[in-house]
Amino acid sequence: MTTQKPLLLITRPLDAGQRFVRSLPEEITQATLVVCAPLIEIKSGEKDVDTAGYRAVIFSSRNGVRHSRVPKDQPPIKAYCVGQATTEFARKTGWKAIYAGASASELVARLCQCKPSGPLLHLRGKLTVGNIASSLTRAGVTTTELVVYDQLPVSFSDEARQTIELAKHVIAPLFSRRTAELLAAENLASRMYVVALSPAVSQPCFSMNCQQITVAKQPTRDAVIEVLLDFFRSLPSG
Repeated sequence: MTTQKPLLLITRPLDAGQRFVRSLPEEITQATLVVCAPLIEIKSGEKDVDTAGYRAVIFSSRNGVRHSRVPKDQPPIKAYCVGQATTEFARKTGWKAIYAGASASELVARLCQCKPSGPLLHLRGKLTVGNIASSLTRAGVTTTELVVYDQLPVSFSDEARQTIELAKHVIAPLFSRRTAELLAAENLASRMYVVALSPAVSQPCFSMNCQQITVAKQPTRDAVIEVLLDFFRSLPSG
């Protein structure tokens, strides 16, 4: 039996997906069947981070903050961050966090312009975009990098797949190119309405059976939510 209520497919890692759902307005959550089906599992790299000798660190994701264990005898140092959410989380956990752009490319451009004294340390996942460390080093801002977590692929359960394929409308907000690639590899029968965080995130979706692909105006959570609101307000009834 086809599910008539639009299905909102959340494919982010579980913690991030649940935070996103909590941030959604009731106009969306009450009108949808929300299915959290992560395609990525975050695994800690289990490495202590020695910040001695570095002038600042770089966080390009909230997970970088979460999985960076700094010895208690080392005082918090400056942290350049990608995205407001990462900046706020880093600040709450004790870093001297500075918002440095909405994307990796914006952060690189900003740091290349202000030329902070190095060396800097990029604390990142095993899979990353933007080549932050190498780009900054080439520009004269010496930067090294340390992998502090991994992003392991996860497949949909049979139950989740069946629920998705029986839904009349499937709306999938996507926040990373890796997640988009994994969703495309699932080869789902349902036609999806994809809301992508950025043009780069949207690229793998063109190989999918998509009804529509929309890119948020800004690479932020709030911009993705605005697209979702516009979609639900225009969705025909029945």
